[in-house]
Amino acid sequence: MTATVTAGDYQVSLSGVPSNCTVSGSNPRTVTVPAGGTGPTTFSVSCTGTQPPPTGRVTGRGQVGTAAPQVGNDAVTFDFDLRADLTGRFTGTDYADVHPGGVPATLTTDPVADPATSIIAFRPSSSVCSDPSRGVEVDATGREDTGGIVAYTLAVCDNGPADSGMDFFSVFIPAEGFRRSGQVASGDIVKS
Repeated sequence: MTATVTAGDYQVSLSGVPSNCTVSGSNPRTVTVPAGGTGPTTFSVSCTGTQPPPTGRVTGRGQVGTAAPQVGNDAVTFDFDLRADLTGRFTGTDYADVHPGGVPATLTTDPVADPATSIIAFRPSSSVCSDPSRGVEVDATGREDTGGIVAYTLAVCDNGPADSGMDFFSVFIPAEGFRRSGQVASGDIVKS
């Protein structure tokens, strides 16, 4: 990297070094740039093996809404096991969103069973939670019961024990302007 600066002393550092790598020598270090000259420096980086896989997991099974999960009722059920290494599965059913034939809307992500679906990103916190560290956000693509593939974002909060009504669930499908969210009336969300 080259920077054009005035003469003087500058602190230069190498950032973004993976956890399985080390920088030899001082980092940051002082580089003196003389008037009309250059102040070169070199960083030596050595790495071992591969970077460890990301850790983190969130699981959940339960329901938003207190009505029975039957076609036409205001209830959303969910069942998921999602991991920071971008593996896992998700199924959500909205019983109030009834499709032709009386079928409730269902969204499923399971890359093992349906390779057209995928988990794209796993964020180990969520601003929708009163304590962001108790939340997780996941970006994914899933298959709707109609056969279409859509991108969506899942945001969940592990705010308390099972069936406490304190956990939070939200799913948003931007292309459809579809959002369903609320406190988990029954079931549990667990972040680990």
